[in-house]
Amino acid sequence: MTAIELTINGAGHQVTTDPRTLLLHVLREELGLRGTKYGCGEGECGACTVLIDGRPLNACLIPAGRADGARVETIEGIAGTETGQTVIKALCEQGGVQCGFCTPGFVASITAGGDLSGNLCRCTGYIKIRAAVRQVLDQIEPRPPSPPGPRRAILGPAYARPATVADALRLLATDAPWRILAGGTDLLVQHEHRLERLSLLDITAIADFPALTETSQSVVIPALATYTDLRTSPTVLRWAGPLATAAALVGGRQIQNAGTVGGNIVNASPAGDAIPALQVLGARIHLRSPHEARTVPISRFFTGPGRTRLAKGELVTHIEIPKTPPTDLIWFFDRVGTRRAQAITKASVAFRARRHESGLADVSIALGAVGPTVLEAPKTAAFLERGPLTEERLRHAADLLGREAQPIDDIRSTARYRRRAVAGLLLRNLLPLAGRPPCS
Repeated sequence: MTAIELTINGAGHQVTTDPRTLLLHVLREELGLRGTKYGCGEGECGACTVLIDGRPLNACLIPAGRADGARVETIEGIAGTETGQTVIKALCEQGGVQCGFCTPGFVASITAGGDLSGNLCRCTGYIKIRAAVRQVLDQIEPRPPSPPGPRRAILGPAYARPATVADALRLLATDAPWRILAGGTDLLVQHEHRLERLSLLDITAIADFPALTETSQSVVIPALATYTDLRTSPTVLRWAGPLATAAALVGGRQIQNAGTVGGNIVNASPAGDAIPALQVLGARIHLRSPHEARTVPISRFFTGPGRTRLAKGELVTHIEIPKTPPTDLIWFFDRVGTRRAQAITKASVAFRARRHESGLADVSIALGAVGPTVLEAPKTAAFLERGPLTEERLRHAADLLGREAQPIDDIRSTARYRRRAVAGLLLRNLLPLAGRPPCS
């Protein structure tokens, strides 16, 4: 048991609990703040949305230890503010409330700026809720997120939150069966919230990871960079456009505020959206152990579904992307899923090439969710480099790309559909360029 210190709705609280206990359960069971609801348990429905340091997050995917030192706002506190009252009034006036189960999460998200991509409603529908959002956006002042407060180290036998990379590596060098916790958006769902069985090494308080910066030669992205960091960073938007696009398509806003690029890489899912984008950008993974630092090209990092070349005792510290001058550059990331948002990818394509008068050069293509790992498509890339960018040649390239994919039939889709999907994604993004000269 650990004393967890929280500021909740402006008041300080100290709760003695297992730091692996979900923040949602601490709020509801320990503190009696039952307005925050347990819905899907996977970060999709948004019923458990709270504001942590001003950012909407899913309380069902945050261990209490990770929230230590944070400023938390629940519906009970938000409803007592002028902004909260304005939002609640608009929802009532527009008929945006029926059973009310999801309403606290909607109020929290609207208060934080009105992005509802991570909130679901099962009875009201969205027309009236969107009308309420339109009504209040001119009346409330969106609050920018506040910088996180200081995070103290917690060093327990089954939950540890070190303050430095060196401290984390010392813990990893022991015989304890540590599972590394970053955003937690996959780990907690995989284990169905049965965290009492895990020894969690929470790296979210490490202060000496590199910052998201750029040098004259490359862009440096820390392992803890969230999808929100990636989709909003001017540096990433300029030098790593496909990565920014992929980040914007991951989950809803609450997941984007929590999930990390390092976690997406180490999770090693063939459907991970950041991985194809990083692959066409030529990213290199920087690893640290107590004995050495090394780098691995992302194209060589994965050995199978959920398997990587990360050695025991190693930690991903950052990702480095070489800069490519944006002149005449064509790049994109695109995907298909069961629906446009909040869906696991069925097939994805990341693409990067340089346009010149007679066609394309330096073509790089990566395919997600159509093989045991993210796949490169060297035959299609070579074909595109050998001739002009015409509709006929693009259709042939799309057919070739479908044949380079290695999909399987599974619960989410069929192999045949996935082959057609990657072909369609290539055509959707490149056909508009057919027959057009490069931009000057």
